[in-house]
Parts: sequence; C-alpha cells; structure tokens
Amino acid sequence: MLLMFFLTLHKMCLLIKPYLYLFFFHPQGCLTDYGQLLLQSPFNVWVENKKDRIKELRFKAHQRYIFLYEGLVLFTKKYGREESPSYAFKNALKTSQIGLTENMHGSKAEGRKFELWLHGRKQIYILQAPTPEIKLKWVSEIKRVLFQQFEHLKGK
Repeated sequence: MLLMFFLTLHKMCLLIKPYLYLFFFHPQGCLTDYGQLLLQSPFNVWVENKKDRIKELRFKAHQRYIFLYEGLVLFTKKYGREESPSYAFKNALKTSQIGLTENMHGSKAEGRKFELWLHGRKQIYILQAPTPEIKLKWVSEIKRVLFQQFEHLKGK
C-alpha cells in the first residue's frame, strides 16, 4: 500500500516537474509575480532587430511554446514527449512594455500572424499561430490585458 502511494506520488512529480521549474526558477523571477496563466500555445516565431542600420530578420522561424500571463509573455522551447514535456526558457517580455500589431499583410499566413514589439519597435516578435482561431484568441486576450493596464494607469 505504501509502495503504491510512493509510485503514484512519483508519477505526479514527473508530470508537474517542468511546470515547477518554470514556476520557481525562471530568470524573470517567480512566475506567480506575473499573475494568472491566461493562455499557452505553440508558435513559429521570428525576431526582427531594428537597432542596427541594416534590418536584421531571421528568415528561419523558431518553434516556441509561449505562455501568456497577466504580466508576462514567456517564450520557451518545448522538449520531450507530450505526456511529460519540459520547457527551456528562451525569452520573456513584460506585458507593460509591449505593443501589439494585430494584422500582418503581404503573407500567405497573414490570418495566423501578429506582432509583439517593445516600445519604440526596437525589437519585433512576429508570431504565427497554428490556426486563425488561436491567433484570434491570443490577440483578444493580449488586447484585454493591455487595456486593463491602461485603465489601471488612467485611474492612478
């Protein structure tokens, strides 16, 4: 009986291990500081840097698994099997420092792409969702978060 308990506990620990790592040890601090987890999905991501004179855009997309918190957009790389994935930290953007471009024109996948950018558009993240529905869900949720932040600042 005790052995069954420990085996069950071990299986549960294996399932939540990747989340515990991100939850407690990610470079931006404790994820609980950034509010509730709102969305998570895989994306193709391109990064454009505008600080150089020559526009630098990676032509090859990176596969990223992105978590949206109320105060943070967390970019990770997903490893392992679907039953027990692991996530490696790649980047994080505070939602208080980002802007959103909802519609991308001139591409076959424009119905699935949107941009997140830092103030001044110094760095632009082009995200391509797996489906137009996922893009719509993410854009709506990001707009809601940004509007809430605006309302909060307006009320101060």
